[in-house]
Amino acid sequence: MNENLSIKTKNTNISLTAYRAIKILKLLMEKPSTSAEIIEVLKQDELTKRSISDDTLRITMNSLKAVGCKIARPCPKNDYRYILMEHPFKAKFNSSEINLLSQIRKYFLDCCQWRTVIEINRLYDKLITPYCDEKALNLLNAKKPFVKIKPQILETFYSANLEKKEIVMTYATSSKKIEKINISSKQIFCEAGKLYIMGWYYKRNTYSYFNAEKILEIHSVENLKEPLKACDIKVLYKVTGEEVSTFVCNSDEKILEQNSEEILVECITTSEFKIVQRLLSFGCDFELISPDYIRQKLIEKIAKTKARYE
Repeated sequence: MNENLSIKTKNTNISLTAYRAIKILKLLMEKPSTSAEIIEVLKQDELTKRSISDDTLRITMNSLKAVGCKIARPCPKNDYRYILMEHPFKAKFNSSEINLLSQIRKYFLDCCQWRTVIEINRLYDKLITPYCDEKALNLLNAKKPFVKIKPQILETFYSANLEKKEIVMTYATSSKKIEKINISSKQIFCEAGKLYIMGWYYKRNTYSYFNAEKILEIHSVENLKEPLKACDIKVLYKVTGEEVSTFVCNSDEKILEQNSEEILVECITTSEFKIVQRLLSFGCDFELISPDYIRQKLIEKIAKTKARYE
């Protein structure tokens, strides 16, 4: 089988062989690992999603050695683990190289492969950050994802399976209000560079999004005792002004009426957060018809924004 494969994406091709070598190097920089541990990591990887043979692993190790890595072979004395003794990746990085590294990280962020983004952050911290001058370091970290999330919270997201779980956590619901809340999680995702949990919020009896940056502590994570609830919210709103000419329906929306001046839209959603963000994205060019409690949320959001500029 030809191992010089590439992973074709929307905008580019990524060498599978090179990616595998980087993945193994990252793992060995964290800890010595057995063949089985390395193969399992590659098998579970969000991008490759495949296992490899022992021969392919040895070839990849030889490739790493060929570029200057010193890797001890598995033997009884080291519990049959590969051990990274030394690597040659100690170099200065110019602005264009730093920009390229940032683009690589952004690609995985845009693909919502947030675990890979966390791994890239860790790899850059170990492999690149120690050898950057202050200017290059500021450039590399300027748009570093997830830096506002508490380290222990980010580690829980990475190492624990938080989807479809009963979660009790302390959450900053606003700048002045902190609550201990209970949710049934449904999905972990990233959007606009931020990490979220979407789940059923028992206090409000609805689905909500929870920004990982606002999670202060996760107290417990348990399996769901019952299936997640389904609770649809029906929202009617009008698109007006300049937005009429560029409006495109989302998958949970449909146009009920339309003319040159306004569009009447029906949205069926499970998330207050999502519809509020959707409406605010239209600026002044919308009118919410129903429900009233969503209207109140919009008024509160707009009032808070106005207060910042007074």
